[in-house]
Amino acid sequence: MSEEKPRMVENWEVKHSIFLGGHEIVFAEDESHMKNPYFVGDCNYDSPFGIAEYTNCIGTADYLEAITEYAQRLQTQAELVRQ
Repeated sequence: MSEEKPRMVENWEVKHSIFLGGHEIVFAEDESHMKNPYFVGDCNYDSPFGIAEYTNCIGTADYLEAITEYAQRLQTQAELVRQ
């Protein structure tokens, strides 16, 4: 049985992603990247070939900042879906 390769965004490994209301929010980590090991971004597949496109991305060395940003984006998207 073959193991699935982890999903990558450049060198960051996606640890959490939620697709909510046609919008995906991604939290990724690269332990070898000293300056910005944490990544949060929005992902869409609207390109003509369905290739993932990441926008509104941040990189940070502060885990709490990254996970807080991820949670805030989820909250914002949940509110948009609710409306």
